[in-house]
Amino acid sequence: YLDTRNYWEKQYPLKGKGATLKSLVKQKVKTMKITDFTFFGLHRAALLMNDYGLKDVSDKLLNYLKETSVDSKTQGVYWKQNLDDWGWFSSKVVNHAGALEAFNKLKPNDQKFIEDLKIWLITQKEVNSWGNSRGTSEVIFTILNSGKSWTNAESDKATIVWGGKELQPQAQATGYVKSTVKSDVLDKNLAIVTITKPGAGIVQGGLFWQYYEDLDKIKSSENYLSITKELYRKIKTVNGEELQKITTETPLKVGDKVTVRMILNTDRPMEFIHIKDMRAAGFEPLDVLSGYQWKNNLGYYQSTKDASTNFYIEQMPKGKYVFEYDYVANASGIFSNGMTTIQNYYAPQMNAHTKGDIVEIKSN
Repeated sequence: YLDTRNYWEKQYPLKGKGATLKSLVKQKVKTMKITDFTFFGLHRAALLMNDYGLKDVSDKLLNYLKETSVDSKTQGVYWKQNLDDWGWFSSKVVNHAGALEAFNKLKPNDQKFIEDLKIWLITQKEVNSWGNSRGTSEVIFTILNSGKSWTNAESDKATIVWGGKELQPQAQATGYVKSTVKSDVLDKNLAIVTITKPGAGIVQGGLFWQYYEDLDKIKSSENYLSITKELYRKIKTVNGEELQKITTETPLKVGDKVTVRMILNTDRPMEFIHIKDMRAAGFEPLDVLSGYQWKNNLGYYQSTKDASTNFYIEQMPKGKYVFEYDYVANASGIFSNGMTTIQNYYAPQMNAHTKGDIVEIKSN
């Protein structure tokens, strides 16, 4: 109430119970511990106490915020304790924007810290949505009104050198640059891209190399995401069903039940993830009906196709996850089992895939 009321207090001073509440809060905040504040409360109280003339309290809160922040080379500055939770006041992105607002108003000379806070918001948008329209508008407003201008002519300039040659943007109004090189002119120098940006702001992009290769010869690759895939035979024992690793000594046979285990890691929270697990022709899936699943604290939509099983994940927090599902060996022979790919729909350059594999199924 006091935070909202503060915007109009000069025009409409607090009276009665409102004035009493303000007086009580000013007395109470002097003896409160930092741990008594939520993350939302830290940046709102810092702004409010500064307006109330309690600059020492405001500085104490901001110093704590800066000391507990994390500075990432690739993501900017953020706070581990700033987490999404239930309630309008517990949006991680909006709370980050609130902290940015506080530092911009109360510590305007700390330009590097302010710019790094803005960078985190932009890098989050690379792999996540900013939530609802209210949160998105608040973040955009805060970015545009904090620190250095990212919209002036100087901020829009960037020099991109690829393979020793400077790229000339064709669509300067949008800032989007795309350049394609065909295989007959490929050389090792094209693996190096140098981007120079003299003004404020950041440049985001990706470099892709696409080519054809036999599935069983593909090597594993990872970029911000990683994924591995293992096959196990599911056998019955006196202790119940157990997983047995498939080796040359214990080959698969027609009729065997197989468990696919995929282990994936992400170094940051992401949204809109697609996993495509290719399947050998000698396997038949047991889960043929598509539907929503909830396993290991992760929700996803699972869809079975003729040659693959697909997983669509709306939200995936930072961490390690294990996916398992079953199919049965229904034909003998030597088959290509393909590979498993994972990719962020928001940022396609954030992707990974397993190596290609061959599987042998013997007849009984």
